[in-house]
Amino acid sequence: MPGVRMRGVPLVGVIGGGYSDDLDALADRHAILHRSAAALAGA
Repeated sequence: MPGVRMRGVPLVGVIGGGYSDDLDALADRHAILHRSAAALAGA
């Protein structure tokens, strides 16, 4: 992520496991992506 951000290139995140019946596990996957992006943005 840092290299992409330094170059000003758009970045998309795709989360696997979207068909899981385990909503807690799915929510955790989303949270990992959001926390990583927030840390990169300095939020």
